[in-house]
Amino acid sequence: MRLLFDREANENYEERRTKIMLPAMRLNTPLEFHASKIYTVAMFEKFGEILYEAGQYRVEEVEKGSKYYVHRYDPEKHDKWCRVMYIVEVLAAGEEIACECGGFEHTGLLCCHSIKV
Repeated sequence: MRLLFDREANENYEERRTKIMLPAMRLNTPLEFHASKIYTVAMFEKFGEILYEAGQYRVEEVEKGSKYYVHRYDPEKHDKWCRVMYIVEVLAAGEEIACECGGFEHTGLLCCHSIKV
């Protein structure tokens, strides 16, 4: 019961904080504006970091409207073990997006590769 109470208290704190504070917009894009209306302040800050990271990638369309390769700019500047290309697929006529990194399935936030697409 104590764990549930603590978790609920943290969620209530975040919701109150979101109502009081206006989120800081970094890029002033429609996507960022929409996210500011949906996410709490803490989640919006994480979304902003992911949105910023998306600038490190370029998109190559493989199949029109359904399959994309997302490449990292300057791959030689990164460690050899670091992946430099991801495959992102748009499913269900644009209603769903899937990246092979599995970021959304793991965190519940879109990954930078999906955002870039």
